[in-house]
Amino acid sequence: MKTAVEAKVDGRARRGSQVMRTGGRRAWRSTLLEGRPDARMEIVAMRAAREYFNAALSDGPVDVNAKVIHLPRGGVYCKTSVGAVQIGSPPETIKDAMALGLSVPTHFIIPLERFSLRDGLSVSEVEFPAYFNFFILGKSINIVTTKEGEGIVRDVFAETLTCDCDVNVETEFGRFATAEELDAAPDIHRESDYFSKPKDMKPISIDALMRFTHFDENLTATLGDGVTVSIEAEGSIFVVRDGGEEVMRCPTVIMLPPPREDPSRGVATAAFRPPSFGVTVLGASHGFDPQGTTSGFVIWVHGRGVCVDPPPHTIAALAQEGISPRQISAVILTHCHADHDAGTFQKLLMETRVLLMTTPTIKDSFLRKYSRVTGLEQS
Repeated sequence: MKTAVEAKVDGRARRGSQVMRTGGRRAWRSTLLEGRPDARMEIVAMRAAREYFNAALSDGPVDVNAKVIHLPRGGVYCKTSVGAVQIGSPPETIKDAMALGLSVPTHFIIPLERFSLRDGLSVSEVEFPAYFNFFILGKSINIVTTKEGEGIVRDVFAETLTCDCDVNVETEFGRFATAEELDAAPDIHRESDYFSKPKDMKPISIDALMRFTHFDENLTATLGDGVTVSIEAEGSIFVVRDGGEEVMRCPTVIMLPPPREDPSRGVATAAFRPPSFGVTVLGASHGFDPQGTTSGFVIWVHGRGVCVDPPPHTIAALAQEGISPRQISAVILTHCHADHDAGTFQKLLMETRVLLMTTPTIKDSFLRKYSRVTGLEQS
């Protein structure tokens, strides 16, 4: 039984697809499987998404007892007989499930649009869901996507997990470090190898952390025990079925809600006056704390701000503090984990030109990672 929102979305998507059709059912299926949705298909999907999320995000408080739940940070959560299935995964998404008392999903469906240029954030961020499932639950997550989509997810995750590159400590830090400090530098390759093989556990690898389920030639993926997800209405709608019964209908494009204000900050009543020297804390927690924001801060020196590892939604947090983007002159990025680099990329993408301060290895990894997830050229 469709809800009023789902029925309206499905009707609009079908009407749009009839108008936009360019070659029939076989053509749009092959286009999606090859990972190259055309502009007309994206227009149909975006129309369906606007209709759906404009209605869904105005529904009021989250009902955790519902079959389908729209998560506060974005993404759609569905309860099935094989466990929770989630469509779209923005940064820090597992904190929503944990805060609501829901089980962290094992099945994640990658949206048609993997990155939201409107919000400057990925909606296919599976790093922390993978870590939670692996280290806490002792299992791998299932990524539902096309074969082409698997390649992108693997490439992005490789930058986070392994970053198979030749790290030269002297090149990385030689401009700033003394000879004595370079002699005391860690053996990065040896440490990486050690931590990739923790004791009493299987080695940490992409294949240990995640498995992939592809959409078949009919654009249907089977999750097990009669649970399937299919792409319908000319590529604009995901349909999840459990035992043949439809349990969720959701657009293939995920639109994120506006970032929520942090009640612990209060609201600035006047423009921020930067100190000669000081620190503004943007977050003081970690990626698995459902109530806290991942660590990040602004260092103030002579009235100029340097943002260190800005967490997701840093732009909104700065605005809540009354801090103007012009007061941040640089961003320091220490490593390419999603809880740190997501806010960095959002700030670089959404605001005025800003200086990125990092090492050559981290810079190259950062550019490769976000080039793959966004489709933008590294240059």
